[in-house]
Amino acid sequence: MSECPFCGWPDDRLVVVLSRHQGGEGETLWSRCRCGSLQARVVGVGGRAEVVARSRPVTSVAGSACRGGIRRTASAGELVRCVQC
Repeated sequence: MSECPFCGWPDDRLVVVLSRHQGGEGETLWSRCRCGSLQARVVGVGGRAEVVARSRPVTSVAGSACRGGIRRTASAGELVRCVQC
């Protein structure tokens, strides 16, 4: 089992699913880790998911309304980790 290199959260325990897209090789799933890292996963025909790309975690700053631990800043509109959650 793999885990997030930034926070150690197990990759098989999804926190937030952002979108799913069907393709010829199976399904592409975009998700966020507990630390805010954006992850691209490929889910094959057998249902096995593999993280194929991941970003660095979002920075922790106070911002606008919290949505499940992730906030969107009012100024830049970027996603950041909520410091209150």
